[in-house]
Order: sequence, then C-alpha cells, then structure tokens
Amino acid sequence: MTIKVGMISLGCSKNQVDAERLLAKLAKEGFAICNDMTECDAVIVNTCGFIEDAKKESIDTILECCAAKGEGNLKCVAVTGCLAERYREELAREIPEADVVLGIGSNGKIAEAITKAVKGEHFTDYGEKESLSMEGERMLANEPWFAYVKVAEGCDNRCSYCAIPLIRGRFRSRPMENVVEECKALAARGVTEINLVAQDTTRYGEDLYGESRLPELIDAVCEIDGVHWVRVLYCYPDRVTDRLIETIARQPKAVHYFDIPVQHASGHVLRDMNRRGDKESILEICRRIREKIPDVVLRTTLIAGFPTETEEDIKAIIELAQKVVDLFYRLPNKPKGKGVTVNISVACFVPKPFTPFQFEPQDAPEQFVAKQKLLLETVSSRKISISYHDSGTSRIEAILARGDRRLADVVEAVWRDGGRLEGWEDHFNPARWYDAMEKAGLSPDFYATRKREYDELMPWDHLDYFVSKEFLIRENRLTHESKTTPNCRERCSGCGVNKELKEKGVTCSGNCPCVLR
Repeated sequence: MTIKVGMISLGCSKNQVDAERLLAKLAKEGFAICNDMTECDAVIVNTCGFIEDAKKESIDTILECCAAKGEGNLKCVAVTGCLAERYREELAREIPEADVVLGIGSNGKIAEAITKAVKGEHFTDYGEKESLSMEGERMLANEPWFAYVKVAEGCDNRCSYCAIPLIRGRFRSRPMENVVEECKALAARGVTEINLVAQDTTRYGEDLYGESRLPELIDAVCEIDGVHWVRVLYCYPDRVTDRLIETIARQPKAVHYFDIPVQHASGHVLRDMNRRGDKESILEICRRIREKIPDVVLRTTLIAGFPTETEEDIKAIIELAQKVVDLFYRLPNKPKGKGVTVNISVACFVPKPFTPFQFEPQDAPEQFVAKQKLLLETVSSRKISISYHDSGTSRIEAILARGDRRLADVVEAVWRDGGRLEGWEDHFNPARWYDAMEKAGLSPDFYATRKREYDELMPWDHLDYFVSKEFLIRENRLTHESKTTPNCRERCSGCGVNKELKEKGVTCSGNCPCVLR
C-alpha cells in the first residue's frame, strides 16, 4: 500500500527549503505526496523553534494534527525542524501522541521513520546538526516562478540573545559550484527569481575559501539562462562590503534590496548584544548603499526592552531613522519625483533559555508601553512610521520561553478553552492565558519579570546543548561590562562545545582556531 504523506512547514524560508527536500526524498522512496490532510496517512509538521510566536504556532499545529489522529483521520504525526532539534527528548516526552520526532541531523531518516510509525512504532532520532544535508532534490512548495536557495547553514556570530547557533550549529557554506548547479536546475524547471538565503548570507564562503564569496556567487547565478532576478536575504551589517554593494549595483538581474537586521541603534546596547557597530556605522552602511543604488529598498529589524537599554537608547532609534531620511534627500543622484518613508517595526525583547540572558527579567508591560509611547513622542517627521509588537503577546512569550513543567497544564487548559493559532496577534487572547495560570496557582511575574540568580536551578538545566552554564554566566557578566566576545572563527571563547566534541572523537576541520587543533 502506498503511504500518503502531507507537509505543514512553519517558520522561515530556510526551514521551507528543508521541508522541500524532505518531500522530494519521500516521493523518491515511493510515498504519495498529499495536500489534503483528511486524505493523508501521515502528516509532517516541520517546526520553527526560534521566536516564541513561532514556537506556539508549532505546538498548536502539532496538537491539532494529534487530535485529527485521535479522530481516526491519520495514522502518523511526524515532527521535524528547529523545535524538534531544540527540545529533543523533551518534545517526545511531553507530546507522546507524536509518532515521529526527528532532529535536523536525522532528516535523512524520514522515509524509514514514517514507514515504521504507520505500522504502530514510535521513532525518535537526533543526529549531529552538521549531518543536515544542504544538497539534493526539492519539491517546490510555493509559486513555481521563485525559489529560496540555501547557501549556508548555522551561524557563528553568537549574538547574546539568540539561540540559532545552538539549534543549527556552526556556520558552514556550500561549495559554490553546488549552489550554481541547484540554481541551474531550478531555472530549468521555470524558476525565474532566486532568493539566496542563510543565517548570515554575507559570510558565505569564509569557511571554505578564506573570504566572503557572496559577490562572486551573485555574479555566477546572474549568468544562468532563465534567471531574471537574484535577491539576497539576511545580511549582517558589518559584512556589507563595498564589493557586495558594487556587485548588486552592477548586475542588472540583482534586485536592489538589502535585508540588514541592525537590531538596535545604540552602540552600547549593540555591544551588550555581542554585536558590532553603532548609530554612525549603521548610517554609514546606508550612505554607501544609497550612493551606489539610489532606488534601493532597505529592510531591517529592531529589538526594544533589552536589559541594559535606557531612554536615550530608545531615542537613538528615532534619531537613526531621521538621519536615514535626511541622507536620502541629500543624495545628488536620488531618483526624481520619489520620496522616502522609514517604517520601523519594533519587537519586545524576550529572554531565552540557553542564552546569556536566561537570567534577566523581561520589562513589565507598563515599561513596554512607556517605551512605545517614548518612540512615538520622539518622532517629528511624517516620513517615519512606527509599528510594534503587542506587549501582552510578548509577556506570554516570556512566560512560555522560561516555563517549567507546571505550564503544561496551562497550555492544555488554553487549548481546551478554544485557543488556536495563538502565535498570531489577531487571534491572541492574553486573558485566556492569565485565567489558566490563575487556576493553576501560577504567577506570570514569577516566569516573566523575575531576575534569576546564577545558582538557580533552571527547568532546562538537565538538557545538554554542549554550551556550559558557566559560559552563559560569564557572557552575562561581560554584557553588563559592555564587553564583547569574538566570533568563533576569530578565537575560541571556551563555551564548552569543543570539549564535548573532542570527547565524542570529533576532529577539527582546521578552519577555526579552536582547542581541538
């Protein structure tokens, strides 16, 4: 009997690429790919585990699929992606209705896992992160004229608020010839727009060639017959070089678009985030880009509510936005008849486990509201518009991010009360969550706005992600001293990963100055 399999892929474009490779592998193994869940034997939920909104959406989707299985509509629910990688055994234990849980390093076992699960066997497997293949056939899941092409995996930047390196591992690029061959194959299938993506696309090639080769890659992809547009996503600010700007300006197929997540405008907050740069350096990047590409579209993301943030730091965001506006009108070659609008989207900071800020309190709702009011009051130009995340949503995010097992009853209660798609603000009902917590005898402040001592036993301390708690404590202290930690490829910071790898018999690739060499 042919097994019918459906896919629900959540999260970012990089996760979508992984989902498309999973579908292609299953089709090659003789599975039938099905778009209607009511007709499927098995459904795969390819999860996101980065931001709390996405994690809640992933959990809701898993529970909905498990409920459908309980009604006899499915034989198997498989969970893959970042949530499965980040929480591993915990996910398999807390949601036993899920028949398959695969970490990202075990995606290659998807056919075996579903075959066994349909027959009634549970299947869990967690391979090494670096085992996730970036090659192979894909079954395109979006419109047929465009596709995302993942050029690298993992990240070495070690931003203090981010868990991506823990989920996805070290930064590793694909050989250029492999990327180009995939783009050629996509073009032959009718794809006209190629979107080059990675956690840090601007670092592409440094691990393989000793320098960034993103400009050369753009040139090579632009030469492919049938490709009309080439877009680059996720550029780390201090890696945006003149060579990259000139390449995008020169290539007629390169889209005049830069996605540069600056995260803040204050120099000391950026240092505390373990990022480089300040308001002046960010403005300089904008100036260099605008001078070469006057009609460019710039996109960025910002975080408010960071533990060391002051009112002056908040005002710096608006000051930067105004300078970007002024810069445009000073350009001698600005497009005639065109104006500029700076749209600022501000997210509330949520402290995350497995990061140096797992110990820090989140801003209280009234503090978020005060900062949002300050942002609005600081704006003096109609060329600047501001949107921000709902503080109520972010508070629930913080509660769930650092919650313990007692919150399992809360999540179930919300679900039984009709909570669905709680990751989307238009469906979000904070009162439902607070009511469930009150009935469970739990305090929101205990989870969200309370500072943790370094010696406190955390609910996740029993999970081994190689990075030691001692390292997180040291990094937290360095943050409050406004000191940064070098990129992993510049110098080993002693986080504990290399020691664990050595004990497993893993040898160094020779591309980093780590203790294994």
